[in-house]
Formats: sequence, structure tokens, C-alpha cells
Amino acid sequence: MLGNHDRPRVATKRGRAQARVAAVLLLTLRGTPTIYYGDELGLSDVVIEASQVRDPRELREPGLALGRDPVRTPMSWDESENAGFTKANPWLPLNADWPTRNVARMTEESHSILTLYRRLLALRRDCLGIVDR
Repeated sequence: MLGNHDRPRVATKRGRAQARVAAVLLLTLRGTPTIYYGDELGLSDVVIEASQVRDPRELREPGLALGRDPVRTPMSWDESENAGFTKANPWLPLNADWPTRNVARMTEESHSILTLYRRLLALRRDCLGIVDR
């Protein structure tokens, strides 16, 4: 497991290039891989303004950067309003790069990190003899 909803994202901690390396390690080593949503897009943490904070810990202890909101922002699905996540205003802001770093766009890019994840997952299935049902 590389990431989760409580800690900074892999792309934030290590950079986008190393996030690709981390994906290769995660999906080629033994064990059960766990992928936190957005890591397959190389999402990074989002800066959350004080007025936007929702996480109880950050609300109780403001300014200590202990909140989890930066990694809990909406998933960016496409280029539509609110990244296709909701028709309403999302509870947290989207990452500024959502118009280009979203599932629909990255699905079309042969060298995107999303394509890398998909290829690695297919390789893993093939090597383990997993049959799609």
C-alpha cells in the first residue's frame, strides 16, 4: 500500500515521476496491492484554504497541517463542470490541474500514469492467471 486517506499522496511526497516508479513496485511485487483513489491519475494534494476546511482534526487544531482534506478532494472524472464528480458544489476544491488530469483525458493518453496502472494490472492478472469474470 502506498497511499491512503490520512497521509499525503504519493505524487506529493515523491513527485510525479517517482509516483510512476512506485506504481511499478506496488503492482509487480508480491502481496495484495491497495490503490488509493486518484493515485492512478498521479493526483497530488490540494491546498485547502482555512475557510474550506472540513476535517475535524484540522478544525480542532488549525494551522498544524494535520488535516486530511488535501487528500480527500473529489475524483476528477472528466472535463465537465466539477470534473464530472457532482452536479452540486463539491465539499472540497478540485486540484487546479483537473481539466487535464482526469480519467477521460488520461484514458486517451498512451503514456499517462493511468495507462501505466492499467497495463500493470493486466500484467499482474496475466502472471497470476486471474480470469476476468
